Amino acid sequence: MKRNVNALGAALRLYATILTVGAASLAAQTFTTLYNFGQTPQDLDGGLPMAGLAQAVDGSFYGSTSSTIFRITPSGVLTTLYDFCSLSGCADGQYPYAAPLPAANGDVYGTTTAGGAYNQGTVFRIPRNGMLTTIYSFCAQPGCPDGARPGALLQAANGEIYGITATGGAFFGGSIFKITPSGTLTTVYNFCSDGCAAGSSPTGFFQAANGDFYGTTSNGGTGSENSGAIFKLTLNGNFTTLYSFCSQAKCADGQYPSSLVQATNGTFYGTTSTGGHRQAGIFFKMTPAGALTVLHNFKDTDGAGPGSLFQATDGNFYGITGGGGSGSSYGGTIFKATPGGTVTTLYNFCSQRRRGADRDTPGHRREFLRNNRTGRSGLCRRHGL
Repeated sequence: MKRNVNALGAALRLYATILTVGAASLAAQTFTTLYNFGQTPQDLDGGLPMAGLAQAVDGSFYGSTSSTIFRITPSGVLTTLYDFCSLSGCADGQYPYAAPLPAANGDVYGTTTAGGAYNQGTVFRIPRNGMLTTIYSFCAQPGCPDGARPGALLQAANGEIYGITATGGAFFGGSIFKITPSGTLTTVYNFCSDGCAAGSSPTGFFQAANGDFYGTTSNGGTGSENSGAIFKLTLNGNFTTLYSFCSQAKCADGQYPSSLVQATNGTFYGTTSTGGHRQAGIFFKMTPAGALTVLHNFKDTDGAGPGSLFQATDGNFYGITGGGGSGSSYGGTIFKATPGGTVTTLYNFCSQRRRGADRDTPGHRREFLRNNRTGRSGLCRRHGL
């Protein structure tokens, strides 16, 4: 089944929950709702939290809804920092779908996928105890050679801020850029210079222990069905495609990568939102050279459409799925995966009786490919395992 995830798909991304997961004894797991959105008059606290939370050096968490940026304490006290589209024509940006980036100096950076001076997204900065400033509006030139529809940002070890765009760029396949605090943008790499065989529409990236950047694309690659790729980019701009998905028959190696992390042993682990033997996504590992091994095929009953993934201090990986599981409405799961590929379901969403008590799909089955229905406002949750 072919699913083309592009800028429009990114604009439809809906996380119904934001989760923090701690690793401990399975027998001791608890599930606590920290905050219910939509509690303020006219929903001034926003609704439909859009991405994961990012923790700042002061211990607070930052996140976004479909219209706001917020800060929330570990105990659940939420403060709305900014409500977008407050200016005429949404010149201040619209749809902050990526998680904010708390920088080392205490400033918070982020992006919007629309709005701005040219309605193709922005980069913003919120100084500590200050007001939001739009430092860049994309598509300043015809054809958007500077990129369009930006995604998540990261701060590299050298302190510089890097980001991605899903579309635009010199070849219309998206780009990787870096930007200064004052808003000077430099394009580091343009996707699709090779006809998109190296991948197109980047969806995420991070800086590995060796200083290089690794990331995923939602489209392109040399596999069948335009199924995405994993790439590496050095600080001096050398780009390498490490793996193209759907390179095996019936996409047994997965399709549309949805997460990628580096483990403490240097090996890379990740998930795809579809593909695999059951077409419900896979959990995989990959060597730095690009040799990929499927460790687990999701099968709906243990979740479908795995997304966000991280390695905890116990050495295991924890993640979420956007569908499947044993809860009513197949609302998704929280799962644990060992480095060897043993997957255990820790929590099934929609398993509480009261409608909406734990409702709202937790994962992001790649821009929500499984048509999971969510409530109007969503929840902010903590899950202690």
